[in-house]
Amino acid sequence: MAANFRQIFVLLILILQVSLPLASSAQQQPGGPPAPLQLTLKQAVQLALKQNPQRVIAQLLIYESDRSSQIARSALLPQADIEAHGSVNQYNILSIERAPKRAPLGIFQVIEAGPTFSQTILNFQQIRGYQIGREGTHQASADELTTRETVVNAVVDQYLLILRALATRDAANARVALAQRLYNQASDLQKTGIGLNIDTVRANVELQNERLGLGDREKHDKN
Repeated sequence: MAANFRQIFVLLILILQVSLPLASSAQQQPGGPPAPLQLTLKQAVQLALKQNPQRVIAQLLIYESDRSSQIARSALLPQADIEAHGSVNQYNILSIERAPKRAPLGIFQVIEAGPTFSQTILNFQQIRGYQIGREGTHQASADELTTRETVVNAVVDQYLLILRALATRDAANARVALAQRLYNQASDLQKTGIGLNIDTVRANVELQNERLGLGDREKHDKN
């Protein structure tokens, strides 16, 4: 199960990375790479449920248990059929009455056809088999629901973690850009004689701190 969660996490990272392209990548030249696939949380959950092997196996077990239950129940249902029999008979007259000599009697052709009907009144073995099959279907359905909820929870958790990481990265980039503008402004004011050197140094220190924080965040995301 942990391996499947790792696969889901990697899949979501790739999806979210390609679903947030730069503005310049939106204007692609004809014949370029295909447009990135953008998935919402609902679509990501549906894709994970469709491709998760445990859930597919659980669904197959439901179908198998339901089929076994139907087979066991069929033995308890009324059975109707149509039967037909035909025969051609010839008898020896000596086997019917006393005759001076042997002589054949017939040929007689007999045809019988008609419906047949049967119903099992009480068979504990068949009833028990049907009960076992029905409980197996319920158990398989419960297992499938548990697997579904586990996959959904894993996908939602990883999706939100990735969105949080992307939002943190964008916020760090915005802080770096703001610190860069403040540093440029302080440098320009110092050059014109209006600003002080300490303001420029303070803005530069703040810029370097924001760049360091952005580098640490990118390194953490890669790991």
